[in-house]
Amino acid sequence: MTLDAVVVGGGPAGCAAAYWLAQRGHRVLLAERKRYPRDKTCGDGLTPRAVAELMAMGFDFAGPGIHRVAGLRFGNGARSHEVAWPSHPDLPNWGAVLRRRALDERLAALAADAGVAVRDGTTAEPELSGLRITAVRLLNGSGEERVVPRLVVAADGSLTRFGRRLGVARDRSRPLGLAARGYYRSDRSSDRFLDVQLRARDATGRIVPGYGWVFPMGDGAVNLGAIALTSAGRWKGTNTNELLDRFAAAARPRWGLPAAPEERPRGGMLPAGLASGPVAGPNWLVAGDAAGLINPFTGEGISYALVTGHMAAHHAGEVLEGGDPGSLDRYPAAVEERFGRYYALARGFVRLAGAPGAMRLLGDLGLRSRRLLDGSLRVMLDMRL
Repeated sequence: MTLDAVVVGGGPAGCAAAYWLAQRGHRVLLAERKRYPRDKTCGDGLTPRAVAELMAMGFDFAGPGIHRVAGLRFGNGARSHEVAWPSHPDLPNWGAVLRRRALDERLAALAADAGVAVRDGTTAEPELSGLRITAVRLLNGSGEERVVPRLVVAADGSLTRFGRRLGVARDRSRPLGLAARGYYRSDRSSDRFLDVQLRARDATGRIVPGYGWVFPMGDGAVNLGAIALTSAGRWKGTNTNELLDRFAAAARPRWGLPAAPEERPRGGMLPAGLASGPVAGPNWLVAGDAAGLINPFTGEGISYALVTGHMAAHHAGEVLEGGDPGSLDRYPAAVEERFGRYYALARGFVRLAGAPGAMRLLGDLGLRSRRLLDGSLRVMLDMRL
């Protein structure tokens, strides 16, 4: 089968890339290793930027499972402040929460409706001549199929098995998030604010650089999780299960949580701050978590996956439509222009937050001033004007 493009990975980055390429009239195949619906280690929160990208794709926010939220509630155990989403001329003034198993499945359906051939339960493996992909082998329960795309977008998540075959590697000096989350029943499931607590503690009681979260799902449950943000190997020994257990115990009285989650919690590693590369090769691009594009300030990756999937589709489309290989060469520069200075700032923050006592000080200072908190939120959510 000859195709214009193969997209590897059926999460937000891959679905966005496939959707936007199909919208440009290209023949696209999307290969997702697991069967939909499948779970991910994720807070399930959709920032206004994520909402804007989804709306541009025609995502139905009136569909089931969507819980709209008005902003964030920050706390440090002693005090808390509720902060509405910062105003922005290009973004809505609301966010949402939706389980990833539902989000990704609906995104794949949008891609299919746009004309993408969606193959879930299918592993993709590249055939290479040097760094150029000459073909992609698709393996599933029905056997093996060989396709010859003109271009490939690798968007298969932080582990990027496909990307590693292309030489994509993580820069271990860049920030890494260690996160875990579980779903708990709660009578506060309809709360209108994402709850963020700035004092996540490890098994010894030390405050780690990171935070705990409780995101109301609106369906009788909350997504409760914790993340430690590390830099250059610091805090790499943090046990995320212990971090999650301690945070759940602290949150239990406020949220009326039961003793155990609905199902076994999930954990994972989140490469952040442009941690992985290269992001382009002779006839391929890398997008989303596979490129280490998670926000080091927050550990959030959905909006960046959607944005870079869209960017990858633009640059790939320019090549497919004009035969201009220079568009692939310009993709890394476009990613750097869009995220480079911001992520450099965020990486500096992670290094600062890793110093002993820094998270306690930063949390206390931020919660003493509403103006400082509002400004910090605008920066941390990448909603600068």
